[in-house]
Amino acid sequence: MKVSSLIFLAPFLFVSGASADSDNLDFAKKCLNLPLPKLHPENDTRPTPWASEAKINGSYCCSSLDEIRDKIDEVDIQLVQLLGIRTQLDAQAAFWKSTRASVNVPSRNIEVINEAIGNATQDGAAKFIVNATFFALLDSSVDYEDCVWDSFHPQK
Repeated sequence: MKVSSLIFLAPFLFVSGASADSDNLDFAKKCLNLPLPKLHPENDTRPTPWASEAKINGSYCCSSLDEIRDKIDEVDIQLVQLLGIRTQLDAQAAFWKSTRASVNVPSRNIEVINEAIGNATQDGAAKFIVNATFFALLDSSVDYEDCVWDSFHPQK
C-alpha cells in the first residue's frame, strides 16, 4: 500500500485512539500531548506569557509575533537544508534497491513514522505534526525514489 493513500488519514491517526470521553480533553493534551499556558488576549502588547518558560536551543524565546516568525523562518531554512540531505540519501537508496517494487516498503514506512513519533515528545514536537509531516515526507520520498529508480534502471 502506498503511503499517499494514508495521507488523508494522517492527521487523524494520532488522535483516533482517544476514548469516547476525549471530547472533554483539553485541546493541548488531545492534539499536542502537552499542556499550554493560559493566554490572556486582553493584553494589548501581547507578550508571550510563557516566554520565561519556553526555551529554544537553550535560549528563552520569544517576546513578540515578529520574533516568533523570525525563529520560524530560521527553522524553515534548516528544514530545507535537511530535506536536501534526505533527498540525496533517497536517491542513493533508490540506486541500491534491486527492484522497483522494493522502493516502497510499507513496513519500513510505518517503522520510520513510529520512530519519529516516539522521538516527538522528548524533542518538544507535537506528535500530531510529526505524524502528518512524516506521512507526507515518506509519500513524496517514495514518488521521488520511483523516479530515480526508473532513471537508473530504464530497461527493467
